[in-house]
Amino acid sequence: MNFGDATSVAQDDDVLTAVLSDAWAIAGPNGGYMSAIALRAAALGSDPLFKPCSIAVQYLSRAQPGHVEIRSAPMGGGRNAQCVQVSLDQGDREVLRAQTWMRPETSGPVLRASAMPDVPGPDAVPAVDTRSRGHGFWGHFDIRPIGDASLSDRFAPRTHRAWFRYRDFEPGHDPWLDRARYVVLIDTLVWPTFVRTENPRPDFGAVSLDLAAWFHGAGGADDWLLVESVVGPAAAGALFGSCSIWSCDGALLANGGSQMSIRALTPAGDRHDRSALRKVSDR
Repeated sequence: MNFGDATSVAQDDDVLTAVLSDAWAIAGPNGGYMSAIALRAAALGSDPLFKPCSIAVQYLSRAQPGHVEIRSAPMGGGRNAQCVQVSLDQGDREVLRAQTWMRPETSGPVLRASAMPDVPGPDAVPAVDTRSRGHGFWGHFDIRPIGDASLSDRFAPRTHRAWFRYRDFEPGHDPWLDRARYVVLIDTLVWPTFVRTENPRPDFGAVSLDLAAWFHGAGGADDWLLVESVVGPAAAGALFGSCSIWSCDGALLANGGSQMSIRALTPAGDRHDRSALRKVSDR
């Protein structure tokens, strides 16, 4: 199922619903994928001139593939900016709550305060065969990693860079959907960056607690996205990481980050718990 269809929100009068696809799951529906649905839900009923400029998400309980009910309500703002809160519910459980700020895109100062890393373009980087990895989630992307994660000393952040392209998706038609694809990458890529730099491989897993993302400028037209994920610090059973996303022409499209709860994996017999906690460390 392509990204547009998998994140679609149905509206029947004032009732909003969506279906969490198991094709976008990693030990359960991916948190960034669910956040993308919340972002698209925030667009419904909003001023068509308004575009998303940020989203803050709290992951409240584990979701399962299947039907979710969506509650959306204005929180505040005015003529120049509005905030909407969106909740995803399964049965009697609230699995996600998000707040999205939106505003019209107007003229103003232009400042490129963060230069894109000096890396080869996607056409010059070998591709990764994601479809043979046996995991449906990664099969939605063309991925071209730029080297391996930096093996920094223990006082330095750990960084990984790669070009990503969503398969079966043409950007530039819906600004909310274009920005939704950034949210998935920001949520997902921190933990693999950490795991790549650990030798031996850590017997720990990660559960995302929250996510924040900020969107910069119009963007959206490029299909290839350069993602730089940075991990650090980690202490007392928590790990923080952030991501920045650039277009092919060097414009910073989005950045964001998340805090994760880390704990040792349970014995091998408890496969469900181990799978859920490992999150995306099998990449």
